[in-house]
Amino acid sequence: MVVYHASANRDESVFPAADRLDIARAPNDHVSFGFGPHFCVGARIARVQMATLIRRVVAELPGLELASGAPPKRLVSNFQNGLKDLRIRWR
Repeated sequence: MVVYHASANRDESVFPAADRLDIARAPNDHVSFGFGPHFCVGARIARVQMATLIRRVVAELPGLELASGAPPKRLVSNFQNGLKDLRIRWR
């Protein structure tokens, strides 16, 4: 048996458009920080830090956008989910 960590939180029966990044998704019953007695004690601060980072980047770099003609390249891995390459442009 193999556990594919990269598929976590991408279950289409739980999340509509599961492959799309939606930072406002609600409800968001993901398992990124564990569950039950194994829930991460730092989850709240991690969420606050990420929300602060996103707000600051958007506020400080208003011309930030995806570079045209350069679609994001996904990382191919059974153990990680993410992007290998994300080209952006700042106008």
